[in-house]
Amino acid sequence: MIIHFRIKVVNHPVLINLQNTTIPEDAPPDQIFHQGGERRHHVWYAKDIINLPKTMNQMHVGQILHSFFEYGSHRFQWGREVIFLRTQGGIFNK
Repeated sequence: MIIHFRIKVVNHPVLINLQNTTIPEDAPPDQIFHQGGERRHHVWYAKDIINLPKTMNQMHVGQILHSFFEYGSHRFQWGREVIFLRTQGGIFNK
């Protein structure tokens, strides 16, 4: 929940979603997809963490914590929503 909040909810994410970064053209196919039984699974994530873009978020830790508790207690619909970080908004309906 805290990872979802820090990537998808706050204005100017505090964390970078390593799975949503651009895949380099020279990335080997076995680092992008994995064959698991009868299905292929997307397994790419950014490995060059030194060169990731820096956050633009200027919130203090106390503001982030307060916003997280407000989000978790009032805005997130626990009975109807699930978190899925690979989607654009990070939420699916149950």
